[in-house]
Amino acid sequence: MFDEQILVEPDAAIAPDTDNDPTRCYVCGEKATAVCGRCKLAVCEEHQQKEREPVTKISMILCDECADYYDGLVRPD
Repeated sequence: MFDEQILVEPDAAIAPDTDNDPTRCYVCGEKATAVCGRCKLAVCEEHQQKEREPVTKISMILCDECADYYDGLVRPD
């Protein structure tokens, strides 16, 4: 059949105590140190990854879920 890729945005309701507080990590509720370059959600040091965009070589910070998404695009299984 057809292979479809469904884009799934990270679930901001994982840590309900943050209530979209931009100073708190959306995953664990700890103090956020960066904003994801793709989904624009706040992330702490533990839940972020630095990625280098393969074409423009620009470095960006991504949350773990968005980093996995980009990794799947670059290196499909």
